[in-house]
Amino acid sequence: AVPPAAILSTQVPTELTVTGYNFVDSESLSCKFGVATDSPTSTAKFISSSVVECGVPPVLASTIGPSAVSLSLDGGKTNTLSSASVTILASVGVDTISHLKASSSGFTVITVSGSNFSSSE
Repeated sequence: AVPPAAILSTQVPTELTVTGYNFVDSESLSCKFGVATDSPTSTAKFISSSVVECGVPPVLASTIGPSAVSLSLDGGKTNTLSSASVTILASVGVDTISHLKASSSGFTVITVSGSNFSSSE
């Protein structure tokens, strides 16, 4: 798992904590963000057999959408964790908030307009 599962593009941290099991310390420990051969990689820091900290490449902040996160013990030749992911969300922009009037059901209706809104469940 890579907490948090989603991050706003304006709040991408410099490190992500990867949790799992049976991690081992290695001088060649690295993290990869994405699945393409040229996806950005970063150094990783072994914390314990269940925790590794991955440095986050700055380019990740401009990569809106999901990104696979994988760990490698041998400098990226093979990946030991490939099922984790983090999603970078575009920052929401609010342009206007308009207050209409109270509805017959007693609720106040407002309209918010802007960019990068998404539906949630």
